[in-house]
Amino acid sequence: MHHLREISTFRLKHVQYLVFDEADRLFEMGFAEQLNEIVKACPEERQTLLFSATMPKQIIQFSRAGLKDPQLLRLDQDSQLSAELRLANFLLRSNEKMAALLYLVRIIIPAGQSTIIFTATRHHSELIHHIFNRIQLKSTMIYGAMDQDARTMNLRSFRNNEVNFLIVTDVAARGIDIPMLHNVINYHFPPNPKLFIHRCGRAARQGMFVNKINPIQPNPV
Repeated sequence: MHHLREISTFRLKHVQYLVFDEADRLFEMGFAEQLNEIVKACPEERQTLLFSATMPKQIIQFSRAGLKDPQLLRLDQDSQLSAELRLANFLLRSNEKMAALLYLVRIIIPAGQSTIIFTATRHHSELIHHIFNRIQLKSTMIYGAMDQDARTMNLRSFRNNEVNFLIVTDVAARGIDIPMLHNVINYHFPPNPKLFIHRCGRAARQGMFVNKINPIQPNPV
């Protein structure tokens, strides 16, 4: 939209394929108006594709607007977990979560296995990353405000097994694809079921048996 509005010579008239990746997130963030504007700037004979781990109603409505013969392809139901995924939940007080996390990564998880740790904010990611460094556990992190070059470099080091722990926020985790991921830890539990399924989708692929660990903080009595 910035290019369309600010650069007078920028045109989309030769576009043949229009792809909206992480389409559900774009709609959740309120970009429906901008997406429709981009669609109108493209030729009518283009092919439009939307990719999403979940399928909210607004995406279905958008896919029907102005499209010729739209087709919906679903690889799996968004409420289904892999049968190969082993799930463990830990009921903890808030002041026990860090100790439980350190116990998991140092004692429970075998050395050398790749693990993604989900946190609520950038500051939580930085705290865990700092503590891991102090106890000589190699880790890296990705958060939404991080520079793209730094994100690419950190993700590459994790994919290449130079570090075994990747600490991320939900926004930053969008689009991250890690083949053969061993473990996912929800240091902060996701706020809704679809997000929980989306996090699970990074593990237990191609029949791989993995763990999904959730240190849950109980509600105060």
